[in-house]
This record gives sequence, structure tokens and C-alpha cells, in this order.
Amino acid sequence: MVKEKKKIKVIGFGEAGYNCLKKLTKTNINKETSFIEISGYEADINNFKYDVRNLGNEVDTKTLLIGEKTLKGLGDITFSYENRKSIIEEVMKESGEKLRTFLRKELQNTNVVLFISPIRNIKTDLIVPLIIEEIKKLGITVIELVERKSIFMVEKRKPEMEKLEKELIKSSYKTIIVDIDKEENISIIKQYEKIYDRICDIIVEMINKKTFKKEEIKKPNNSINEFWYCKEDTNN
Repeated sequence: MVKEKKKIKVIGFGEAGYNCLKKLTKTNINKETSFIEISGYEADINNFKYDVRNLGNEVDTKTLLIGEKTLKGLGDITFSYENRKSIIEEVMKESGEKLRTFLRKELQNTNVVLFISPIRNIKTDLIVPLIIEEIKKLGITVIELVERKSIFMVEKRKPEMEKLEKELIKSSYKTIIVDIDKEENISIIKQYEKIYDRICDIIVEMINKKTFKKEEIKKPNNSINEFWYCKEDTNN
């Protein structure tokens, strides 16, 4: 018996999502995979559209700008850490129905969503679970990809970041946590590029294999390097 192929959508959120989608749209998975960028940054949306137009090949892409009035197209640069909860509540109040309508339309007949989250941004950590929950309500399996620790982690926020990481691992076993060792001899931009490249490599491998399994990849010192969740039968 031939197994039904899974219809996969890749959703990028924010700047990290955009940078990964930009790379993925140039890979050999283009014809069978759809790409969606959701962001509060108007620049992310416009840049993604521009990049796709200049590819010169057929790529199925969609975009959604959220919180236009609240964020004014500037994303989380418009609010501080302290008032992030109230701002995100305003964003969801403003764009919640628009988001749900968009997801219902664009995720029809979708079995699996690969969701690329921000680089552990303590401002936007509250909004990503809300979006993922809306996708799950449609009966779709969501596999989230996040980077373990932000390169720009503020020392005074470190305890909260560590708490968020533990909650993430505990609450979602369908999570791939990409852990890239910081290198002192390369620039911040290059370090981000390493993260984006690793996320893209994992996504391409998962889609090309068309099977999903769970692995824990460990470093030589026996610490966990990545959790990546893939599952053979994603309908269960």
C-alpha cells in the first residue's frame, strides 16, 4: 500500500522566518512545498515578495502582515519588553480574525506545517504560541523550529530565557531546537547565517524524505544539540 504524501506548508514568522524562507525558495523543494511569511514588519513582507519575483521560477508563496495599526509595520521595535503582553494582546485583537481567515484559506488540505520561529526573542515569544494554536485548531500537525539561545541574549534576562526554553521543551514534543555554538572569530551576521542554514538543511531533509521521525542529536560532551521531531504518521 502506497502511503499518501503529506501536504506540507512552511511558515516563517518575523525576520528569522523571512531569512530562512528566502533560502528555502531557492532549493529543489519549491514545486511541492508552499511558503508563507507572517510578520509585523512590513519590510519582511515586501522583501519576501521582491525576492520571489526575482527568482524567475514558480514558487507558491503567500504573505500576511499583522498588527498594521498597532505596530505601524515596524514589528517589535515599537514596544519594550515590559509592555509586550499588552501590545501582543492589541495585535491579536486587531488581526486575530484576519489571521484565522487567512490560515483557514491557505492551509486547506495541509497535513503538516513546519513553523520557523524567531531567534528566541523574549518580546515575541508570547505571540508565536498563539499563531501555532490557531493552526492546531485546524487539525494540522505543527513542527516548530527555534534557535536555542539568542546571540543577543541580555544577561539580566537570562533566567527568564532559560525558563522559556524549559517550558518550550516540556509543552511541545513537536519542536526542533537548533543549537549553534557561538564562534568568537566570526561576525554576528555570519552566526545568524549559520543558524538559518542549519534550519533550512533540516527542513529540506525532512521534506525530501517525506517521513517524520524523532531524534536527539548529542554533542561529544553528551549534551543535547538538537531535538528534532519528525513522525511517520502525522495524522495521529
